[in-house]
This record gives sequence, C-alpha cells and structure tokens, in this order.
Amino acid sequence: MAIAGLIGLGLGGCGDTAPTTASAVADATSTTTTPVTTSTTSPPTTPTATTLADATTTTSTITTTTTTLAALPDRELLVPAAPAPTIDGNFEAGEWDDAVVGEMSGGTPVYVMRDGEALYVAIGGEHLGAINLAIGGSDDVWVLHSSAALGSVRYVTNGSEWDLSHNFDWCCRDTDDPSGRLALLDTEGWQANIGYAGQPGIVEYQVALPWVGARFAISSQTESAEPAFCPAELSPEARAQLIGPWPTPQVFRLGEWYTLVPSEP
Repeated sequence: MAIAGLIGLGLGGCGDTAPTTASAVADATSTTTTPVTTSTTSPPTTPTATTLADATTTTSTITTTTTTLAALPDRELLVPAAPAPTIDGNFEAGEWDDAVVGEMSGGTPVYVMRDGEALYVAIGGEHLGAINLAIGGSDDVWVLHSSAALGSVRYVTNGSEWDLSHNFDWCCRDTDDPSGRLALLDTEGWQANIGYAGQPGIVEYQVALPWVGARFAISSQTESAEPAFCPAELSPEARAQLIGPWPTPQVFRLGEWYTLVPSEP
C-alpha cells in the first residue's frame, strides 16, 4: 500500500471517516525504500541511543544522560521520572534529557519518560510520516495515531481475542489551536502533535491512559524509508498488527511488546 494510504488516514477533518486528499502529506506514488536514518533534529544534549535490548539479553543497556537502565529479560522497559515536556513537536534544550532512549528498527530514536500522572513518548524522526503508538494489556489495546491529524482505534478483550470497539474519528488538524488536542486528552486520555506542527519528523505524545504494567509498541512509516518498529525485534506478524488494517477480531502479539514499569527514583 502506498504511504499516503497509510499515513493519510489522518487527512480527514474532525469526525471524518475517510481521507479526502493526499496532497497535504507524502506523495502517494513514492515507492522509495531507503533505510531510515538517525534523527538530526534531536535535542542539543541528545544522548546516544542504543538499540533496546532483546528479551533474552541481560547485558545490553539503554543509555540516558544521567543513568543506565537495563532492559530486563521479560522486556520490561524502565521509565524514569522527569518534568513534563511541552507537546508541540519541538525538542527544546534539556526537555528529554532524563528520558530513557532507544532506537526503532531503522535507527530512529525513541524517548520515554513519565511525570506523576502521564507517560511521555517522543519519536525523533527526520521526515513527515505516520506514527502508531500502541498501548494496552489484558483488558484493552489502544492504537494512537499521528500524521496529518490525530485519531485512535480501541480494542477490548473478548476471551483470547480483541474486538474493535472504537474506530478512527479524525481531529486536531489545526497546528495553531491546541483546543482540539486538549479535548482529545480529556475524552480519550492522550494527545500528540501532528506532523505539520513543530520540527518535521518529531512527534511527541502525552498518554494519560493507565500505563503502569501496560504493553507498549510503536510503528513509524514515511515515504522515504521502510516501516520502522519498536521494539526493533518484533516478528513480521507483530509488525503487521501495528500498521493496519484493523480487523475485528484481532489477536495481538502482546508478548513481543515492551512492558512499561516506573523506574525507582
């Protein structure tokens, strides 16, 4: 599928059920699959990102500016406490310095941290595209999408499967008016900047959904590279579940995702 068919899901206005045009995002005819490169729009004091450790590895580490946090054998991701960033698509000096830092499968850095109430995630890419942040567990799974607009899908558990209970309702295309994003935070428990707000390729999330102990994975798609994933070691089946389509029922491979755990102070 052309990239505009994937990231262009967010091209509709608030409440639209389908995109109306792909002109505002990437050219739908592009088939270039050059490798993803590490972000050059990172914070002034960006730490060197290292690949998040494989589930069977206990010696690899995730580097931050202040400490080294191990990726535990069962893929627990230790999330440090830090001041809340501004969700605007701009990396301000020092804003993500305390985050745990890793890489997606193509090398794009991912930053994860928390404050007293919410989880914060940033993807430090270089190109406009589509980000799907998936989070959930035994009760439900949310897929939080940012491209030219914001939208989400939600699945609820039905025995060993998950049924689609909430489909995309696109909103928040205005880069100057934050009211739509704040309304989304109030009604669904999350917000993010869209691709056209801030520095190209940088997407910042605030997730106020229950996240402690939740499973967590990300996909990133641009027209200039193959899709990238976090954890980087996801199987082809688990990767496909993060980029759509969104069938019902679904059987998520949550065992391959990270488990989010607050780190000790």
